[in-house]
Amino acid sequence: MSDEVVEECSFSLVGKLLTSKKFNVMVMKESLRRVWGSPENLRIVEVGDNLYDHFRFDSESSLRKVLNGGPWNFENYLLVLQEWDLGMKADQVSFQLVSFLIQL
Repeated sequence: MSDEVVEECSFSLVGKLLTSKKFNVMVMKESLRRVWGSPENLRIVEVGDNLYDHFRFDSESSLRKVLNGGPWNFENYLLVLQEWDLGMKADQVSFQLVSFLIQL
């Protein structure tokens, strides 16, 4: 993998929206931008039905804020996010675990 591709994918998350319902990526992007505090130049690349190869942020602090602030949802459907790692492809990731904080 070239340094250019690694640079392009740094500060990225892969994700899956857990629903079979189709959504417009631009509508989801604008909604998440508002909830996530309007990270600069947020980019979302859809690679399949509700499967996203990366949510690209401009900084590690923006990425950490989103990753640590979850779990997230869009239109009441769970959005499972994982930090991107070198060579990772969204269609090969198991989106089966999500951490929840439960206050009693």
